[in-house]
Amino acid sequence: MQSQEHLNTILKYDETSPSGLRWNIYKGSSAQIGFVAGSIYKSNNYTYYRIKINNKSYKVHNIIWKMKTGGRYIRWLCHRPH
Repeated sequence: MQSQEHLNTILKYDETSPSGLRWNIYKGSSAQIGFVAGSIYKSNNYTYYRIKINNKSYKVHNIIWKMKTGGRYIRWLCHRPH
């Protein structure tokens, strides 16, 4: 996993983004500053966003967790309010 500092440099947390993240750097035509970071991934009955950083794929919620807390991602995180 990338460092918290690196993630906060290349990405920006944004609640208006469908994935919760936007690019903070230019990475080519499909990943420009301000563009939504990540893409939808479907697995079995679950749908979530994934993002590729340095040719490694991560679940977006784990990236956000690392950006906000600096801690290691958790295995399961509920996104829906109860």
